Amino acid sequence: MSSGPPQLPVDRILWSEQLSDRRDEHRAKSRAYRVAYAIAGVVVLVVGLIAIPLPGPGWAIVFVGLGMLALEFVWAERLAMIVLDGLQRFWTWWGTASTTLRGVAILALLVTMLMAVSLSASLVGSPDFVPKLF
Repeated sequence: MSSGPPQLPVDRILWSEQLSDRRDEHRAKSRAYRVAYAIAGVVVLVVGLIAIPLPGPGWAIVFVGLGMLALEFVWAERLAMIVLDGLQRFWTWWGTASTTLRGVAILALLVTMLMAVSLSASLVGSPDFVPKLF
């Protein structure tokens, strides 16, 4: 069993090289395709941002949209690299954090999720089969 901190599943350098290869392929496509792809990337990113406070894969959708935009725009690639660096720092911290601190972090996450679901239910309403807590 490894005693070091867990490694991020995506190697930043490898990801950057793969992105560069895909960008070259992407830039060989027609201008109409690239414009449509960029618009689709913006739509996916915006849908993800809207979905963040709701239960579901909001952040995952944001990262997919950001990855799409990274093929076309340098700013999106830089932002994606910042996100990957942040994830690497988080997993390094997580691997060295005490069990108590991990438990507190998980509890804080669960409370935040419960608050988001409660807020969503109060704004949108909840189905009849869900009991009213408040």
